[in-house]
Amino acid sequence: MGKKTKGLKKMDLKVAPWQEGIVTEQASLWPAMENLATSADSPHELDPDGNVVLILKSSSSNEDPRMKESPAILPNTTPDEQILRAEPDSQGLIPGDIDEPAVADEEDAYQMFHIRVSSKHLILASRVFKRLLQGSFKEGQQLSSQDHIVLPLPEDNPAALLVLLNLIHGQTRKVPRTVDLWMLTELAILVDKYELLEATEMTMEHWFRGLKSDILLDFTNNLLPLIFVSWVFRKPEIFRKVTRAAQLESEGLLEVNQLPIPQSVLDECNRCRQDTLSDVFTYLQGTLETYQGSKRICPEGIQCDGMLLGSLTIGLKAINILQPPLPPYNGFSVKGLLERLERMEVPQYCNDISRRDINSFYHSSPKSCKGVKGPLEAKTEELVQKLQGLELTD
Repeated sequence: MGKKTKGLKKMDLKVAPWQEGIVTEQASLWPAMENLATSADSPHELDPDGNVVLILKSSSSNEDPRMKESPAILPNTTPDEQILRAEPDSQGLIPGDIDEPAVADEEDAYQMFHIRVSSKHLILASRVFKRLLQGSFKEGQQLSSQDHIVLPLPEDNPAALLVLLNLIHGQTRKVPRTVDLWMLTELAILVDKYELLEATEMTMEHWFRGLKSDILLDFTNNLLPLIFVSWVFRKPEIFRKVTRAAQLESEGLLEVNQLPIPQSVLDECNRCRQDTLSDVFTYLQGTLETYQGSKRICPEGIQCDGMLLGSLTIGLKAINILQPPLPPYNGFSVKGLLERLERMEVPQYCNDISRRDINSFYHSSPKSCKGVKGPLEAKTEELVQKLQGLELTD
């Protein structure tokens, strides 16, 4: 019988921050979960003779909403130390009373997955598992002395890990040919954690090709996941494009949000965005100060300078940047700011002001001044050209 536990911490039913707004494909293939919930004749055995039993915990924080409960999923109560450290018996089963799942509260329920694997496959595929199982860690010493080990991995996503375990155990027919960005990000977390890039490189190419094209064309809603997967799987072109999108379209500081993106990558994207915004605001303030000075700018007379100053002041006030904001410029993206400036009308006296086509203000007659919009457009174009994204370096 299952045990009733006390003081069990309630699960956070919200998705991880990086999952918010992520685009998923409802028709994605999920053989990983089908394999995890397979029939009782061979549940969770990637290698029937395997000497490592992995114990994973499924909860709402690492579970895709499409996952369904199955009788083949082994229930348990809590990550009880006695169960997690138990040894397999002669039939390779994990002892423990699993007849009834004990639940302190309906929200406290979770599922435990027991998966039998081969230590040789883990060691060949992953330098992390090699250090763990062949080194001086207690897990390696136990495996050496007893020739089997139970290894709890409660933080890992069961569905994603099963995909990778099938892959490194040569059971490629059980590996999905396509995955959505949600699953690809979960896979990347484990590939990065266990250093499995070489073992997954060929299949990863299929996964990237299978992503919906609109995800790779519109990075706005998926910036952090795409930065992360392109960094983990070493995709330099996607990495450059998505980090450029971050520089242009982010409206605040990029933060890790549970994805192990190198801080140096986020810092550089944040720096480029802030520097570009600072340069634009500095240029606008410098232009205002120039027209506020005593020096005549337009050769046609002071009337044009006055009209330009008034129009520019009204225009900047209308888009709330007459007084420039302070770093880190929350709420402002480079792309959004430039779009607002493009729509701002700043007519000049020495041109035909009856023409309201903005493009007309980029051109002046031989006796007219350059105005404001022409130099502003040239300056912003120069600044945007400097934002080319980041290079993926080893």
